[in-house]
Amino acid sequence: MRTAGSHPPVFLTGAASLLLTNPAAAYSAWVEMDTNAAKVVRDFNSGQLLCSGSKVMFIPRYGSKKERVKGGGVTFIWDVSEPRGIVLSESLQGWAPYTARVNPTNVVTVESKGSRQKINDHLCEWQDKVVQMNDGSATLFRVWQAVDLKNVPVQISTATNPAPSSIVLSRIRLESLAPELFTAPEGFTKYSSAEGMMDELAVRQGGLRRKSTEELTPFEPSESPYKKGR
Repeated sequence: MRTAGSHPPVFLTGAASLLLTNPAAAYSAWVEMDTNAAKVVRDFNSGQLLCSGSKVMFIPRYGSKKERVKGGGVTFIWDVSEPRGIVLSESLQGWAPYTARVNPTNVVTVESKGSRQKINDHLCEWQDKVVQMNDGSATLFRVWQAVDLKNVPVQISTATNPAPSSIVLSRIRLESLAPELFTAPEGFTKYSSAEGMMDELAVRQGGLRRKSTEELTPFEPSESPYKKGR
């Protein structure tokens, strides 16, 4: 089974990715995903989200600094319009390209009654939307959008079996995000694949453990060249 660090979480590259983008405004938020699928494929399920146009960055939450270093300190950047992205490793100071075989192609609003509900202190309106994929499949979502935040999504839910899921955004801020945030940092080493990059991390960490029993020194968030502007 692949580690979570070798591939973006399903909500970033799958059907829901089209619903996270907001052409009206760039934003940052804390995102949490509650889904049975995440437990199966060992995806990250919470962290910091940055969105500008069709580009989305996800900085996963780790349980501790030690876990972050062991996991490579990964960050995922995805361009929904391409669709393609990159996986960054803070620990390796490296990056690798990533593509997905099945991608969203279109979203259709099928119902919108304009009823309102307060979610995470924001007055929201819901819409039912169908996201169509390039393999012919489609998923129905109910999307709650914040009226006071230029319709940034606050909650995205689906009852699709066998993996019903819900994505919730909190601490949302509308803000200007520099384009360079969504590119590989200058000086980072390019790897041919995310799996190869994570294999390299495992080899290096294994060598360090044989030489010393000291804990690896974690990177502080302020040291990360790709977290500027959060």
